[in-house]
Amino acid sequence: MLRKAMVTWRKNSYAECVKSMQAMEQTYSNTLDANDQRMSNIIRAKHARAERIIKSKKLRAANNTFIEMTKTLKQLRVRQEVLHKNVQFMKQRESMRKWFKRS
Repeated sequence: MLRKAMVTWRKNSYAECVKSMQAMEQTYSNTLDANDQRMSNIIRAKHARAERIIKSKKLRAANNTFIEMTKTLKQLRVRQEVLHKNVQFMKQRESMRKWFKRS
């Protein structure tokens, strides 16, 4: 009877030990999977951020170029207006000379 109880106890304790080991292995496996998922999420977020930064830098460069082009066009328009006014002045002066020559 005592021997039978010992054998039963040994089987039960072995079964508990195996269940404990399986639970630990399952926990370890779940932890590894969670860590892999977390790292892939982090890497995905880093890639998305890098793409956003690259896109914003490209847009900033394009905007800066557009601003420079706008400044240049404004300067050209001002120069053209000044040239046009100078031409008008020269025409007026020439016409005044002609008018005074006639008189």
